[in-house]
Amino acid sequence: MPKLNTQVQYYLNQPCPIFIALSGGLDSSVLLHMAAMARQADQPLYAIHINHGLSKNAEQWQHHCQLMCERLNVTLLTAKASITTKTRTSLEAQAREARYQLMQQLIMQQTNSPALLLTGQHMDDQVETFFIRLKRGSGPKGLAAMRAERQLTSSIKLVRPLLHVRRQQLVQYAQSHHLTWVEDESNADNQFDRNFLRNQILPMLETRWSGFSQCVNRSAELAAEYNDLVTELAEELLQGAKCEALPCELGMADSLKVLLEQLPGHAIDKLSLNAFKELSPAKQRALLRCWLASHGVDAPSQQQMQLIQQQLFVQEANADTHIKLSQVQLRVYRHTLFLIANSQIAKVAALPEINLVLSTQDVKNKVFLQVVDGVSASFTINIVNSHEVKITNRLAGSVRCQPQGRQGSRQVKKLMHEYAIPPWQRSNICFVVQDKQVCGAVGVWQSHLDTRDTSHQQIEISYA
Repeated sequence: MPKLNTQVQYYLNQPCPIFIALSGGLDSSVLLHMAAMARQADQPLYAIHINHGLSKNAEQWQHHCQLMCERLNVTLLTAKASITTKTRTSLEAQAREARYQLMQQLIMQQTNSPALLLTGQHMDDQVETFFIRLKRGSGPKGLAAMRAERQLTSSIKLVRPLLHVRRQQLVQYAQSHHLTWVEDESNADNQFDRNFLRNQILPMLETRWSGFSQCVNRSAELAAEYNDLVTELAEELLQGAKCEALPCELGMADSLKVLLEQLPGHAIDKLSLNAFKELSPAKQRALLRCWLASHGVDAPSQQQMQLIQQQLFVQEANADTHIKLSQVQLRVYRHTLFLIANSQIAKVAALPEINLVLSTQDVKNKVFLQVVDGVSASFTINIVNSHEVKITNRLAGSVRCQPQGRQGSRQVKKLMHEYAIPPWQRSNICFVVQDKQVCGAVGVWQSHLDTRDTSHQQIEISYA
Protein backbone atom coordinates (compact mmCIF):
# COMPACT_ATOMS: atom_id res chain seq x y z
CA MET A 1 0.00 0.00 0.00
CA PRO A 2 2.78 2.54 0.60
CA LYS A 3 3.53 2.51 -3.16
CA LEU A 4 -0.07 3.44 -3.92
CA ASN A 5 0.01 6.40 -1.54
CA THR A 6 3.39 7.53 -2.88
CA GLN A 7 2.07 7.79 -6.44
CA VAL A 8 -0.83 9.98 -5.34
CA GLN A 9 1.20 11.96 -2.80
CA TYR A 10 3.59 13.14 -5.52
CA TYR A 11 0.78 15.01 -7.27
CA LEU A 12 -0.78 16.21 -4.03
CA ASN A 13 2.50 18.02 -3.36
CA GLN A 14 2.04 20.17 -6.48
CA PRO A 15 1.05 23.79 -5.65
CA CYS A 16 -2.22 23.84 -7.56
CA PRO A 17 -5.88 22.85 -7.17
CA ILE A 18 -6.49 19.09 -7.42
CA PHE A 19 -9.63 17.65 -9.02
CA ILE A 20 -10.55 13.95 -8.76
CA ALA A 21 -12.78 12.39 -11.42
CA LEU A 22 -15.26 10.44 -9.29
CA SER A 23 -17.64 7.90 -10.85
CA GLY A 24 -18.33 6.12 -7.56
CA GLY A 25 -16.65 2.94 -8.78
CA LEU A 26 -13.77 1.14 -7.09
CA ASP A 27 -10.81 2.89 -8.71
CA SER A 28 -12.06 6.48 -8.40
CA SER A 29 -13.31 5.88 -4.85
CA VAL A 30 -9.89 4.59 -3.78
CA LEU A 31 -8.17 7.50 -5.53
CA LEU A 32 -10.38 10.07 -3.80
CA HIS A 33 -9.80 8.46 -0.41
CA MET A 34 -6.02 8.45 -0.92
CA ALA A 35 -6.06 12.11 -2.01
CA ALA A 36 -8.24 13.14 0.93
CA MET A 37 -5.92 11.37 3.37
CA ALA A 38 -2.73 12.80 1.82
CA ARG A 39 -3.71 16.42 1.18
CA GLN A 40 -2.43 19.37 3.17
CA ALA A 41 -4.95 21.15 5.36
CA ASP A 42 -5.16 24.21 3.14
CA GLN A 43 -4.91 22.47 -0.24
CA PRO A 44 -7.90 22.89 -2.60
CA LEU A 45 -9.28 19.41 -3.34
CA TYR A 46 -12.41 18.78 -5.39
CA ALA A 47 -14.24 15.77 -6.74
CA ILE A 48 -16.13 15.86 -10.04
CA HIS A 49 -19.02 13.53 -10.82
CA ILE A 50 -20.60 13.48 -14.29
CA ASN A 51 -24.08 11.95 -14.43
CA HIS A 52 -24.40 10.41 -17.90
CA GLY A 53 -27.99 9.37 -17.34
CA LEU A 54 -27.37 6.11 -19.22
CA SER A 55 -28.21 3.81 -16.30
CA LYS A 56 -31.38 3.54 -14.24
CA ASN A 57 -29.05 3.74 -11.22
CA ALA A 58 -27.38 7.01 -12.29
CA GLU A 59 -29.07 9.09 -9.58
CA GLN A 60 -28.11 6.56 -6.89
CA TRP A 61 -24.46 6.71 -8.04
CA GLN A 62 -24.49 10.49 -7.76
CA HIS A 63 -26.01 10.26 -4.27
CA HIS A 64 -23.32 7.76 -3.27
CA CYS A 65 -20.61 10.18 -4.46
CA GLN A 66 -22.22 13.02 -2.52
CA LEU A 67 -22.21 10.99 0.72
CA MET A 68 -18.61 9.91 0.24
CA CYS A 69 -17.45 13.51 -0.34
CA GLU A 70 -19.30 14.69 2.75
CA ARG A 71 -17.56 12.03 4.86
CA LEU A 72 -14.14 13.04 3.46
CA ASN A 73 -14.87 16.80 3.62
CA VAL A 74 -14.30 17.20 -0.12
CA THR A 75 -16.26 19.62 -2.32
CA LEU A 76 -18.22 17.75 -5.00
CA LEU A 77 -18.89 19.34 -8.39
CA THR A 78 -21.56 17.70 -10.54
CA ALA A 79 -22.95 18.02 -14.06
CA LYS A 80 -25.34 16.04 -16.24
CA ALA A 81 -24.21 14.93 -19.67
CA SER A 82 -26.45 15.11 -22.70
CA ILE A 83 -25.26 12.45 -25.13
CA THR A 84 -26.44 12.61 -28.73
CA THR A 85 -26.02 9.30 -30.51
CA LYS A 86 -23.56 9.53 -33.38
CA THR A 87 -23.16 6.99 -36.13
CA ARG A 88 -19.86 5.08 -36.26
CA THR A 89 -18.97 6.23 -32.73
CA SER A 90 -19.29 3.86 -29.77
CA LEU A 91 -21.47 4.86 -26.83
CA GLU A 92 -18.43 4.50 -24.59
CA ALA A 93 -16.45 6.97 -26.72
CA GLN A 94 -19.33 9.46 -26.80
CA ALA A 95 -19.76 9.27 -23.02
CA ARG A 96 -16.03 9.76 -22.52
CA GLU A 97 -15.97 12.80 -24.81
CA ALA A 98 -18.94 14.37 -23.04
CA ARG A 99 -17.43 13.59 -19.63
CA TYR A 100 -14.10 15.26 -20.32
CA GLN A 101 -15.72 18.33 -21.85
CA LEU A 102 -17.91 18.81 -18.79
CA MET A 103 -15.06 18.23 -16.37
CA GLN A 104 -12.97 20.85 -18.14
CA GLN A 105 -15.87 23.31 -17.90
CA LEU A 106 -16.33 22.66 -14.19
CA ILE A 107 -12.62 23.10 -13.49
CA MET A 108 -12.42 26.36 -15.42
CA GLN A 109 -15.47 27.65 -13.55
CA GLN A 110 -13.70 26.89 -10.28
CA THR A 111 -10.22 28.26 -11.01
CA ASN A 112 -8.26 30.27 -13.58
CA SER A 113 -4.93 28.90 -12.39
CA PRO A 114 -3.21 25.68 -13.55
CA ALA A 115 -4.92 22.57 -12.19
CA LEU A 116 -4.50 18.80 -12.10
CA LEU A 117 -7.30 16.38 -12.97
CA LEU A 118 -6.62 12.94 -11.48
CA THR A 119 -8.39 9.87 -12.84
CA GLY A 120 -8.34 6.33 -11.45
CA GLN A 121 -7.43 4.13 -14.43
CA HIS A 122 -5.20 1.25 -13.32
CA MET A 123 -3.00 -1.39 -14.93
CA ASP A 124 -5.89 -3.68 -15.82
CA ASP A 125 -7.55 -0.79 -17.67
CA GLN A 126 -4.25 -0.17 -19.47
CA VAL A 127 -4.05 -3.78 -20.64
CA GLU A 128 -7.62 -3.64 -21.94
CA THR A 129 -6.86 -0.44 -23.83
CA PHE A 130 -3.72 -2.00 -25.33
CA PHE A 131 -5.71 -4.95 -26.68
CA ILE A 132 -8.49 -2.74 -28.05
CA ARG A 133 -5.88 -0.67 -29.91
CA LEU A 134 -4.18 -3.86 -31.10
CA LYS A 135 -7.50 -5.09 -32.50
CA ARG A 136 -7.75 -1.86 -34.51
CA GLY A 137 -4.29 -2.31 -35.99
CA SER A 138 -2.82 0.70 -34.20
CA GLY A 139 0.82 1.70 -34.48
CA PRO A 140 3.17 2.71 -31.66
CA LYS A 141 1.14 5.79 -30.74
CA GLY A 142 -2.03 3.74 -30.25
CA LEU A 143 -0.27 0.84 -28.54
CA ALA A 144 1.18 3.30 -26.02
CA ALA A 145 -2.41 3.17 -24.71
CA MET A 146 -3.07 5.65 -21.89
CA ARG A 147 -0.36 8.12 -20.90
CA ALA A 148 0.34 8.76 -17.24
CA GLU A 149 0.13 12.49 -18.00
CA ARG A 150 -1.21 14.59 -20.83
CA GLN A 151 -2.26 18.18 -21.24
CA LEU A 152 -6.03 18.58 -21.64
CA THR A 153 -5.90 22.34 -22.07
CA SER A 154 -3.22 24.96 -21.63
CA SER A 155 -4.03 25.07 -17.89
CA ILE A 156 -5.42 21.60 -17.10
CA LYS A 157 -3.21 18.50 -16.94
CA LEU A 158 -4.76 15.02 -16.87
CA VAL A 159 -2.93 12.63 -14.54
CA ARG A 160 -3.35 8.87 -14.06
CA PRO A 161 -1.37 8.01 -10.91
CA LEU A 162 -2.58 4.38 -10.64
CA LEU A 163 -1.48 2.97 -14.01
CA HIS A 164 1.13 0.75 -12.33
CA VAL A 165 -1.37 -0.62 -9.81
CA ARG A 166 -3.39 -3.81 -10.30
CA ARG A 167 -7.13 -3.76 -9.65
CA GLN A 168 -6.78 -6.38 -6.92
CA GLN A 169 -4.51 -4.01 -5.00
CA LEU A 170 -7.25 -1.38 -5.13
CA VAL A 171 -9.76 -3.91 -3.82
CA GLN A 172 -7.44 -4.69 -0.92
CA TYR A 173 -7.02 -0.98 -0.15
CA ALA A 174 -10.77 -0.37 -0.26
CA GLN A 175 -11.50 -3.30 2.03
CA SER A 176 -8.81 -2.33 4.52
CA HIS A 177 -10.30 1.18 4.75
CA HIS A 178 -13.92 -0.06 4.77
CA LEU A 179 -14.79 1.79 1.56
CA THR A 180 -17.91 1.05 -0.43
CA TRP A 181 -18.33 1.60 -4.15
CA VAL A 182 -20.91 1.22 -6.88
CA GLU A 183 -20.85 -1.37 -9.66
CA ASP A 184 -21.97 -0.39 -13.15
CA GLU A 185 -24.32 -3.16 -14.27
CA SER A 186 -23.19 -2.67 -17.89
CA ASN A 187 -19.75 -4.04 -16.93
CA ALA A 188 -21.26 -7.53 -17.12
CA ASP A 189 -22.40 -7.06 -20.73
CA ASN A 190 -19.85 -8.80 -22.93
CA GLN A 191 -21.19 -7.28 -26.14
CA PHE A 192 -18.88 -4.38 -25.31
CA ASP A 193 -15.31 -5.13 -26.38
CA ARG A 194 -13.74 -3.90 -23.16
CA ASN A 195 -16.03 -6.08 -21.03
CA PHE A 196 -15.39 -9.09 -23.28
CA LEU A 197 -11.66 -8.68 -22.74
CA ARG A 198 -12.03 -8.01 -19.02
CA ASN A 199 -14.44 -10.84 -18.26
CA GLN A 200 -13.33 -13.60 -20.63
CA ILE A 201 -10.04 -13.15 -22.46
CA LEU A 202 -7.63 -11.50 -20.03
CA PRO A 203 -8.40 -13.81 -17.06
CA MET A 204 -7.46 -16.80 -19.25
CA LEU A 205 -4.22 -15.14 -20.33
CA GLU A 206 -3.34 -14.29 -16.72
CA THR A 207 -4.02 -17.88 -15.69
CA ARG A 208 -1.81 -19.19 -18.49
CA TRP A 209 1.03 -16.67 -18.07
CA SER A 210 1.70 -15.19 -14.66
CA GLY A 211 2.70 -11.55 -14.86
CA PHE A 212 1.09 -11.14 -18.28
CA SER A 213 -0.46 -7.76 -17.45
CA GLN A 214 2.87 -6.36 -16.28
CA CYS A 215 4.46 -7.47 -19.57
CA VAL A 216 1.72 -5.79 -21.60
CA ASN A 217 2.11 -2.64 -19.53
CA ARG A 218 5.85 -2.67 -20.26
CA SER A 219 5.14 -3.06 -23.98
CA ALA A 220 2.84 -0.04 -23.83
CA GLU A 221 5.60 1.97 -22.15
CA LEU A 222 8.12 0.93 -24.82
CA ALA A 223 5.65 1.86 -27.55
CA ALA A 224 5.21 5.26 -25.90
CA GLU A 225 8.97 5.75 -25.72
CA TYR A 226 9.37 4.82 -29.38
CA ASN A 227 6.54 7.11 -30.39
CA ASP A 228 8.05 9.98 -28.41
CA LEU A 229 11.38 9.48 -30.20
CA VAL A 230 9.75 9.41 -33.65
CA THR A 231 7.74 12.51 -32.76
CA GLU A 232 10.86 14.35 -31.61
CA LEU A 233 12.70 13.51 -34.84
CA ALA A 234 9.63 14.42 -36.93
CA GLU A 235 9.40 17.79 -35.19
CA GLU A 236 12.99 18.49 -36.24
CA LEU A 237 12.08 17.55 -39.81
CA LEU A 238 9.07 19.84 -39.63
CA GLN A 239 11.15 22.78 -38.47
CA GLY A 240 13.43 22.26 -41.45
CA ALA A 241 10.47 21.88 -43.79
CA LYS A 242 8.99 25.18 -42.63
CA CYS A 243 12.23 26.90 -43.64
CA GLU A 244 11.79 25.72 -47.24
CA ALA A 245 10.56 28.45 -49.59
CA LEU A 246 7.06 27.77 -50.91
CA PRO A 247 7.25 27.28 -54.70
CA CYS A 248 3.67 28.54 -55.06
CA GLU A 249 4.63 31.94 -53.58
CA LEU A 250 7.91 32.64 -55.37
CA GLY A 251 7.69 36.15 -56.83
CA MET A 252 4.13 36.65 -55.55
CA ALA A 253 3.20 40.14 -54.36
CA ASP A 254 2.50 40.39 -50.64
CA SER A 255 -0.93 41.90 -51.31
CA LEU A 256 -1.90 38.85 -53.37
CA LYS A 257 -0.65 36.49 -50.64
CA VAL A 258 -2.88 38.29 -48.15
CA LEU A 259 -5.86 38.12 -50.53
CA LEU A 260 -5.49 34.38 -51.10
CA GLU A 261 -5.24 33.82 -47.34
CA GLN A 262 -8.63 35.52 -46.91
CA LEU A 263 -10.65 34.11 -49.80
CA PRO A 264 -12.66 30.87 -49.48
CA GLY A 265 -10.54 27.81 -50.13
CA HIS A 266 -7.55 29.28 -48.31
CA ALA A 267 -5.08 26.89 -46.71
CA ILE A 268 -4.64 26.24 -43.01
CA ASP A 269 -0.97 25.74 -43.81
CA LYS A 270 1.37 24.91 -46.70
CA LEU A 271 4.61 22.96 -47.07
CA SER A 272 7.00 22.69 -49.99
CA LEU A 273 7.00 19.23 -51.55
CA ASN A 274 10.78 19.62 -51.75
CA ALA A 275 10.77 19.01 -47.99
CA PHE A 276 9.51 15.48 -48.65
CA LYS A 277 11.50 14.74 -51.80
CA GLU A 278 14.79 13.60 -50.24
CA LEU A 279 13.17 11.69 -47.37
CA SER A 280 12.64 7.96 -47.11
CA PRO A 281 8.98 6.83 -47.24
CA ALA A 282 9.04 6.24 -43.46
CA LYS A 283 10.33 9.76 -42.79
CA GLN A 284 7.77 11.20 -45.21
CA ARG A 285 5.00 9.57 -43.20
CA ALA A 286 6.47 10.74 -39.90
CA LEU A 287 6.78 14.34 -41.17
CA LEU A 288 3.23 14.35 -42.52
CA ARG A 289 1.75 12.97 -39.29
CA CYS A 290 3.69 15.55 -37.27
CA TRP A 291 2.54 18.40 -39.52
CA LEU A 292 -1.11 17.31 -39.32
CA ALA A 293 -0.89 16.81 -35.55
CA SER A 294 0.46 20.36 -35.14
CA HIS A 295 -2.89 21.53 -36.54
CA GLY A 296 -4.99 19.14 -34.46
CA VAL A 297 -5.66 16.79 -37.39
CA ASP A 298 -5.79 13.04 -36.76
CA ALA A 299 -3.25 10.91 -38.60
CA PRO A 300 -4.45 9.41 -41.90
CA SER A 301 -5.28 5.72 -42.05
CA GLN A 302 -2.73 3.38 -43.61
CA GLN A 303 -4.73 3.32 -46.85
CA GLN A 304 -4.99 7.12 -46.93
CA MET A 305 -1.25 7.45 -46.27
CA GLN A 306 -0.50 5.17 -49.20
CA LEU A 307 -2.71 7.27 -51.48
CA ILE A 308 -1.01 10.48 -50.31
CA GLN A 309 2.43 9.10 -51.09
CA GLN A 310 1.36 7.62 -54.41
CA GLN A 311 -0.73 10.52 -55.71
CA LEU A 312 0.56 13.69 -54.04
CA PHE A 313 4.25 13.13 -53.36
CA VAL A 314 5.05 12.85 -57.05
CA GLN A 315 6.48 15.38 -59.48
CA GLU A 316 3.49 15.27 -61.82
CA ALA A 317 0.78 15.57 -59.16
CA ASN A 318 -2.35 17.10 -60.70
CA ALA A 319 -3.89 20.16 -59.04
CA ASP A 320 -7.28 18.43 -59.18
CA THR A 321 -5.98 15.47 -57.18
CA HIS A 322 -6.80 15.65 -53.52
CA ILE A 323 -7.02 13.31 -50.54
CA LYS A 324 -9.97 13.98 -48.28
CA LEU A 325 -9.60 13.23 -44.57
CA SER A 326 -12.27 13.61 -41.87
CA GLN A 327 -12.21 17.41 -41.56
CA VAL A 328 -9.51 18.50 -43.97
CA GLN A 329 -8.08 17.68 -47.36
CA LEU A 330 -4.64 17.71 -48.91
CA ARG A 331 -4.05 19.27 -52.33
CA VAL A 332 -0.94 19.94 -54.40
CA TYR A 333 -0.28 22.97 -56.57
CA ARG A 334 3.04 24.21 -57.93
CA HIS A 335 5.05 21.69 -55.91
CA THR A 336 3.37 22.88 -52.72
CA LEU A 337 1.27 20.75 -50.38
CA PHE A 338 -1.86 22.56 -49.15
CA LEU A 339 -3.79 21.64 -45.98
CA ILE A 340 -7.35 22.94 -46.40
CA ALA A 341 -10.43 22.60 -44.21
CA ASN A 342 -13.28 20.80 -45.97
CA SER A 343 -15.53 23.66 -44.87
CA GLN A 344 -13.43 26.07 -46.95
CA ILE A 345 -13.84 23.96 -50.08
CA ALA A 346 -17.57 23.85 -49.37
CA LYS A 347 -17.62 27.67 -49.26
CA VAL A 348 -16.00 27.80 -52.69
CA ALA A 349 -18.63 25.43 -54.09
CA ALA A 350 -21.37 27.64 -52.63
CA LEU A 351 -20.08 30.87 -54.19
CA PRO A 352 -22.76 32.64 -56.24
CA GLU A 353 -22.21 33.43 -59.89
CA ILE A 354 -21.59 37.16 -60.27
CA ASN A 355 -22.57 38.98 -63.46
CA LEU A 356 -22.97 42.64 -62.55
CA VAL A 357 -23.39 45.27 -65.30
CA LEU A 358 -22.78 48.94 -64.42
CA SER A 359 -22.93 52.17 -66.34
CA THR A 360 -22.25 55.85 -65.60
CA GLN A 361 -25.93 56.28 -64.83
CA ASP A 362 -25.88 53.91 -61.83
CA VAL A 363 -22.28 54.25 -60.67
CA LYS A 364 -20.88 56.79 -58.29
CA ASN A 365 -17.40 56.13 -56.93
CA LYS A 366 -17.31 52.66 -55.43
CA VAL A 367 -18.80 49.23 -55.93
CA PHE A 368 -18.53 46.62 -53.20
CA LEU A 369 -18.68 42.99 -54.28
CA GLN A 370 -20.56 40.94 -51.72
CA VAL A 371 -18.49 37.83 -52.30
CA VAL A 372 -16.70 37.20 -49.03
CA ASP A 373 -16.92 38.93 -45.67
CA GLY A 374 -13.75 40.55 -44.40
CA VAL A 375 -11.72 40.35 -47.62
CA SER A 376 -9.89 43.51 -48.62
CA ALA A 377 -8.84 44.05 -52.24
CA SER A 378 -9.71 46.88 -54.56
CA PHE A 379 -9.57 47.76 -58.23
CA THR A 380 -9.92 51.22 -59.79
CA ILE A 381 -10.80 51.84 -63.43
CA ASN A 382 -11.93 54.72 -65.61
CA ILE A 383 -15.48 54.93 -66.90
CA VAL A 384 -15.02 56.03 -70.51
CA ASN A 385 -17.96 57.82 -72.12
CA SER A 386 -21.03 55.66 -71.55
CA HIS A 387 -19.31 52.27 -71.77
CA GLU A 388 -20.79 49.59 -69.60
CA VAL A 389 -18.64 47.90 -67.00
CA LYS A 390 -19.24 44.24 -66.36
CA ILE A 391 -18.03 42.47 -63.22
CA THR A 392 -18.02 38.67 -63.27
CA ASN A 393 -16.40 35.73 -61.56
CA ARG A 394 -17.17 33.47 -64.51
CA LEU A 395 -14.85 34.23 -67.42
CA ALA A 396 -13.80 31.80 -70.12
CA GLY A 397 -10.16 30.81 -69.70
CA SER A 398 -9.50 31.40 -73.39
CA VAL A 399 -10.23 35.16 -73.10
CA ARG A 400 -7.04 37.22 -73.37
CA CYS A 401 -5.69 40.08 -71.29
CA GLN A 402 -2.43 42.03 -71.04
CA PRO A 403 -1.51 43.05 -67.49
CA GLN A 404 0.38 46.28 -66.95
CA GLY A 405 4.13 45.90 -67.44
CA ARG A 406 3.75 42.73 -69.53
CA GLN A 407 4.67 42.25 -73.18
CA GLY A 408 1.72 40.93 -75.15
CA SER A 409 -1.54 39.41 -74.03
CA ARG A 410 -2.12 35.95 -72.67
CA GLN A 411 -5.11 33.74 -72.03
CA VAL A 412 -6.73 34.37 -68.64
CA LYS A 413 -6.30 30.74 -67.58
CA LYS A 414 -2.54 31.02 -68.21
CA LEU A 415 -2.37 34.32 -66.34
CA MET A 416 -4.12 32.74 -63.38
CA HIS A 417 -1.44 30.06 -63.37
CA GLU A 418 1.37 32.63 -63.73
CA TYR A 419 0.00 34.57 -60.77
CA ALA A 420 -0.16 31.24 -58.88
CA ILE A 421 -3.87 31.36 -58.06
CA PRO A 422 -4.74 27.82 -56.87
CA PRO A 423 -7.35 26.29 -59.22
CA TRP A 424 -9.85 25.72 -56.42
CA GLN A 425 -9.75 29.42 -55.49
CA ARG A 426 -10.12 30.87 -58.98
CA SER A 427 -13.90 31.13 -58.86
CA ASN A 428 -13.39 33.70 -56.08
CA ILE A 429 -11.68 36.12 -58.43
CA CYS A 430 -13.82 38.79 -60.06
CA PHE A 431 -12.90 40.15 -63.50
CA VAL A 432 -13.70 43.63 -64.75
CA VAL A 433 -14.69 43.92 -68.40
CA GLN A 434 -15.24 47.23 -70.19
CA ASP A 435 -16.26 47.50 -73.81
CA LYS A 436 -15.58 43.75 -74.19
CA GLN A 437 -11.99 44.26 -73.02
CA VAL A 438 -10.75 42.60 -69.82
CA CYS A 439 -9.47 45.39 -67.61
CA GLY A 440 -8.07 43.02 -65.02
CA ALA A 441 -8.78 40.77 -62.09
CA VAL A 442 -9.71 42.43 -58.80
CA GLY A 443 -6.81 42.17 -56.36
CA VAL A 444 -4.60 40.30 -58.85
CA TRP A 445 -3.66 42.36 -61.89
CA GLN A 446 -4.71 45.46 -63.84
CA SER A 447 -4.74 45.71 -67.62
CA HIS A 448 -2.32 47.91 -69.59
CA LEU A 449 -5.47 49.51 -71.08
CA ASP A 450 -6.18 51.32 -67.81
CA THR A 451 -4.25 54.62 -67.78
CA ARG A 452 -6.05 56.06 -64.74
CA ASP A 453 -7.03 59.14 -66.72
CA THR A 454 -8.45 61.46 -64.06
CA SER A 455 -10.41 63.38 -66.69
CA HIS A 456 -12.81 60.43 -66.76
CA GLN A 457 -15.08 59.24 -64.01
CA GLN A 458 -13.40 56.51 -61.93
CA ILE A 459 -14.87 53.58 -60.10
CA GLU A 460 -13.26 51.64 -57.28
CA ILE A 461 -14.37 48.01 -57.08
CA SER A 462 -13.73 46.20 -53.79
CA TYR A 463 -14.44 42.85 -52.23
CA ALA A 464 -16.61 43.47 -49.19
